[in-house]
Amino acid sequence: MKAYIFFPLILLFLSTAQANTGHRLGGDIYFPENTLYSFELAIKHLQSNEKFHYAEFDVQESKDGYAVVFHDIKNIARIVPDNEYNRTVLSRFNADKTFKKIKISDLFIDEIVRLKLKNNARIPELVDVLEAAVDLGLNKPILVEIKSLKTDECRQKTIDTVASYKNKLNINFLAFKSSFNKSFPDKTRWGAEFKKHDLTVFTAKKAKKPKNNLSKSVPAASLNWKFSTLVNETVFIKNETTRIIQFPFAFENSNDKSYALNVGIKHGLDDYGDKGLYVNILDKNENLLYSFFSKEKTWKWKTLNNLNKDEYIVSIEDKDTSFSSKSPGNKAQIKINLVEM
Repeated sequence: MKAYIFFPLILLFLSTAQANTGHRLGGDIYFPENTLYSFELAIKHLQSNEKFHYAEFDVQESKDGYAVVFHDIKNIARIVPDNEYNRTVLSRFNADKTFKKIKISDLFIDEIVRLKLKNNARIPELVDVLEAAVDLGLNKPILVEIKSLKTDECRQKTIDTVASYKNKLNINFLAFKSSFNKSFPDKTRWGAEFKKHDLTVFTAKKAKKPKNNLSKSVPAASLNWKFSTLVNETVFIKNETTRIIQFPFAFENSNDKSYALNVGIKHGLDDYGDKGLYVNILDKNENLLYSFFSKEKTWKWKTLNNLNKDEYIVSIEDKDTSFSSKSPGNKAQIKINLVEM
């Protein structure tokens, strides 16, 4: 009989130098993350690429014991838009309770699945993602990252649900050690369950993050790639008409070469409501390709790989800076570099 190593857990290193485009169901490229919307696009456009190592998503438990797919444990604010519709869904909370004070674990499943995210995406249940993986033709491994499971009923149901797809998917679990220990405190009991269902649990260890500069914002193997700067601008967001600033650009796309974009943003946080800047990467028809948020005073870089077009628009958006203070506005710098591989 096959021998199993259950504890210590099998170690899997997660490194920014080996980016996985299947991370959070393709959510590093297609926003919002951990949704069927991002997953469908990732399988369609990314999984044939060698950088799609495996599909990965996060599960945690709802207030009434369902395994739902959502990354952030502290609150829902980063992913769930605070708008009138979602406020109506969550009307049982006091109106003054911000989304920064509401967690997934505070919400019942019928509330969670009705919330609307960007691009009309929804927060799926565990089984929804596994069904989609089969229907969409996932041919890479899939790892279910355990974030927070609090009841024995949900723990058992999560294991049973994943095990029921073993004959259809190359599927196992992933967890940081602290998250796993909190989610499965009885090692003997739950170790036996994982072993019974032939399920491996990989434990994740993050590699140290490099300093935030261009040469280390792309895979190490690319340090000999050619870089050219397409946009290098300093802008001042000084009134309501400048809250969104767009930077269209183009480059010559050679069929025998592949390219990546490095997009960097740097801005000065002020004391008058500014929490950060949103960066959206669009095609020439203004279809959203990728989005990220930066609250860093230093440079924050994101890489967009596998470019199949040669005309793009990068926009920066400031949603909250006050223009009525003594030092109104927000000074920002943006750089866009083309990497020729």
